Amino acid sequence: MKLKINTANSTTVSLKDGTEVLFSYETPVAAFLPGQGYVQTEVGYSSTTTRHIRAFTGGKCEKRPQEFFDTLLSAL
Repeated sequence: MKLKINTANSTTVSLKDGTEVLFSYETPVAAFLPGQGYVQTEVGYSSTTTRHIRAFTGGKCEKRPQEFFDTLLSAL
């Protein structure tokens, strides 16, 4: 597992299987899933979090419930 600080309030966790999870502040809000691509939370957070998501995903992607992101790393 690797941790990358993107900005003062944006961090990415990368796993060995290629999964990447974007945290905006302390909340997981988007991910890259191998074989599926980018997904993002359907919750509308702040404009700063929206910018973090756009920078990470590169634009439009599938939306999923926040619960998906809240449990994404729980198996570790």
